[in-house]
Amino acid sequence: MIVESVAVRASFHVRRARRRGYVYLYGTVAPAEVGALVGFQLLQPGRSLNEGGTVVKAGTSGVSVFGRTVRTPRPGLYRALIKINDGAHVSAYSDPILIR
Repeated sequence: MIVESVAVRASFHVRRARRRGYVYLYGTVAPAEVGALVGFQLLQPGRSLNEGGTVVKAGTSGVSVFGRTVRTPRPGLYRALIKINDGAHVSAYSDPILIR
């Protein structure tokens, strides 16, 4: 018996935080994966640096949500890594976004 794993889809957004030097990173994960880990990564040539993370929380029946205020020590391309521990789904990256 062959079981196919389905990759999750992640949206990733940013908005200003009240405090200077901080931003609010948030997004959605579909299908819903409550409890999955989210890591925020700064992309640099040849590597990626972890800049914080959070846990996915319940949203609607088909979509779960995540969000966290993090310090951004330097501008650049950031992405979210959604780490799934469930065998039916595969971990995924969001599209990168530019933070200035």
